[in-house]
Formats: sequence, structure tokens, C-alpha cells
Amino acid sequence: RAGIEAAIRQAEPRFRAVAVHLLDNSEAGDRTLRLRIDALVAAEPAPEPMSFDGVVDPADRGVRVTATSDGGLI
Repeated sequence: RAGIEAAIRQAEPRFRAVAVHLLDNSEAGDRTLRLRIDALVAAEPAPEPMSFDGVVDPADRGVRVTATSDGGLI
């Protein structure tokens, strides 16, 4: 998790308080890595919370990141 958090901070300097949480897979045969990314985005007049869901699929080496519908921190 720390490596992912560091990469996010480097790629997106507006993100503050980045936290990555590993999520459980719902299916036994699911080999994907699922994670939730929470961050505060630097904004005026105050930082805004944002959350993203990420899926890393080793079968096709794909990575998908989508904004969560709640948009807030866990």
C-alpha cells in the first residue's frame, strides 16, 4: 500500500492525505487486486474529499480506476 500511496502523491501533487485500502474480492476465483483510494484534493476555500475504486487484473495487466459514487472518505 505504501508504494501505491507514494506513486499517487508523486503523480498527483494536489492530493493530500492519500490512503489506500485493500478490498476483499467477492468471488473465490477472482484474482484481481481491488483497492479503495481516499484523498483530500487541494481546493479553495477548503480541501475536498475524493474516493476512487481501483482494480488491477493480472490476467490482462489492466488497471481500472473509477470515482466512487459516494465521493467521500471511508
